[in-house]
Amino acid sequence: MQFLLDSTLGRINLAQNDIIKLFSEIAVIFMPPTVIASIYGMNFKEMPELDWQWGYPSRSRSWLSRRSVRMCPSAGRSGCNAADL
Repeated sequence: MQFLLDSTLGRINLAQNDIIKLFSEIAVIFMPPTVIASIYGMNFKEMPELDWQWGYPSRSRSWLSRRSVRMCPSAGRSGCNAADL
C-alpha cells in the first residue's frame, strides 16, 4: 500500500514540475518585451535628467546597477558570487 502511495505522489510531483517548467518558459519569453514596453512607456516629458547630454545613458546605468544589486542579495556583505545568481 505504501508503494502505491509513493508512486502516486511521485507522478503528481513530476506533473507539477512540468507545469512549473512551462510557466517559467512563458515568463522568460515575455520578459524582454515587458522590459522594453515599460521603458518606452514611461512619461519622458517629466524626466528632466533626460534633457542632459548623458541623461539617458546614466539613467540606463542606474537601472542596470539597481537590477544587479537586487539580483545579488549578498552584495552588501561580501560581494556577489556566481552561486548567488
